[in-house]
Amino acid sequence: MTHTDFHQSNFFLHNGDIYLLDFDDCGYTYFVNDIGMTLYYALSYPFKEFENKTVYYKLFFRHFMKGYLKENTMCQI
Repeated sequence: MTHTDFHQSNFFLHNGDIYLLDFDDCGYTYFVNDIGMTLYYALSYPFKEFENKTVYYKLFFRHFMKGYLKENTMCQI
């Protein structure tokens, strides 16, 4: 089961931990769907305005995937 709606309004941080909210869009789908939706929201609607969007995209993706891979694995087919 995946959250499928992970964006800036559906989580809060507390003591360095992320807590997800709003589980009404959860579904049984591939984990890559969670990655795709998160990247869509983060890259389409950045929380702050960044002068250099390429730098922001790379920074966000690097940190997002670092955290994601602490909890999940990705395999190659």
